[in-house]
Parts: sequence; structure tokens; C-alpha cells
Amino acid sequence: MELGIQAFEYHGKQFPGAPHTHLGRTATPTMNAIRLRYTAIPLALLLFVGMSQTGCSSFNNTGKGAVIGAGAGGAAGAVIGRATGSTARGAIIGAAVGGAAGAIIGRQMDRQAEELDEDLPDDVTVTPIPGDDGNTAGIAIQFNNDLLFDLGQSTLRSGVQADLRDLAASLNRYPEYDLTIVGHASTDGSSQLNQNLSESRARAVRDFLVVQGVSSARLESYGRGENEPLAGIPGESPLNRRVEIAIYPSAELRQNLEDPAYRDQYQQDYDLN
Repeated sequence: MELGIQAFEYHGKQFPGAPHTHLGRTATPTMNAIRLRYTAIPLALLLFVGMSQTGCSSFNNTGKGAVIGAGAGGAAGAVIGRATGSTARGAIIGAAVGGAAGAIIGRQMDRQAEELDEDLPDDVTVTPIPGDDGNTAGIAIQFNNDLLFDLGQSTLRSGVQADLRDLAASLNRYPEYDLTIVGHASTDGSSQLNQNLSESRARAVRDFLVVQGVSSARLESYGRGENEPLAGIPGESPLNRRVEIAIYPSAELRQNLEDPAYRDQYQQDYDLN
């Protein structure tokens, strides 16, 4: 296991990240790097950076709670995402909890992230996102659009549908977790075209998952067009053409886990002790 420090860039400024890990899989005596990695940017830092950049210098704990309480998950992600530069990560921030509930969620999400990393191809990125307490608060998945769609199209390629079926199978094994699906575009073409295309592509992924049995009540989709380029990547780069998926605990699960009796039973049911 290799430990390192990752910098977080926002609006051209660099902020130090927390230690992150690159996990290895032992297929032979040689350790091979895999995609699963901890991008350990504390959620409080993301909120602080985003709100300071938008001029909210007085954004205190009460204000933070108001933003998160407003939608806790996808809706909050749309708000927080505009401040932090990532709607998908904003959704995870909006659903983050601490304490005993956060520890249970973290263990379960670590397990799901490992399974997804095994199931999905190497060019799909699976990133566990840690919360302030160090437990995994959610999972961010990134598909490059050249895997999912033909250029300028929003119809899923047949070759990627097997991968999305694997994702749907994982989601159906963990029905207590919700998703936010976010489409992104580069700056090539008109901004309105890119916005419309990003929305259509996010909906295409959402609709496919619903056909595979994932409840539509768990899914939200957004298009962000060219508004959220990858940090340090020029807007016109094809790398910005992507679909990001955030997985995070549902409001119902977060509420239920506040009950000690429910927590105990939940840990037994999912072997999380």
C-alpha cells in the first residue's frame, strides 16, 4: 500500500489534500496498481473552499447544516456542487453523516467499492470519498463518454451495457443507497448544445439502470454541460466528456441508523460487525 499527499485544485488555487491510498491487488507476487483509490479530501475542506470562493466568508456550522439539510444528497449536491466544482461529490457531501451511523455506512460502502472495482473495467474509475471522520461517506464512479456514447450522441453503446448491468446488480444488492448521475461536456461546440447533450446522456444512464431493476426513486440525473471541467484539465479536452455517478446513503437509512436497535440489526443483517 502506497501513501501519498494529493492536492486539491479549485478555481486555479491549490489546497493540500489529506493522505490517500492507492490499493493494490495481488494477482502474482508483483503488486499491481488498480483504479480504486482514496481521494481523501475532507468534506469540511470542500465546503470551506467552495463557500469562501463564493464570498460567503461567514459560512458557519449553522449555515453548513442548512445547506445539507435542504436536500441531503442529490438536491444538496446541486447546491454544494456549484460551490465546490463537482455536483457528484456535492451529493456525497450532502448525505455525509458521522458517529456510529457513519462508521457503519463507511464499512458497507468500502465493501461495495471493492466489489465495483472488481466488476467494472479498468477504464472506469471507482473512488471512495471519505468524510470528516475518515469513514467512507460515498462512492464516485466516472465513465468517460467515449466508453458510453458515440460522438455527439446520447444512445448508449452496446458494448458498455454489460458494465452498466454489473453496476445495476451492485446497486440492487445495496438498496439503501441513492445515486446522482451527472453528465459533463467539453467546451467544443455551443454551450447550449453541450448542456442538452450532458442532460440527455445522464438520463440515458439513469433510464438504463431503471430497466435493470434499480428503483427510479433512488436516482437523480443532472446535466452540467461544460460548467464542471476536471481540475487542471483545459475545457476543450475530451477528458471532460464524462458521466459521473455518486452513490451515498439514502435519507431513510441515515435516519434509521440513528436508532441503536436498528443499527445493531442492520450490522447483523449485512455482517458489518
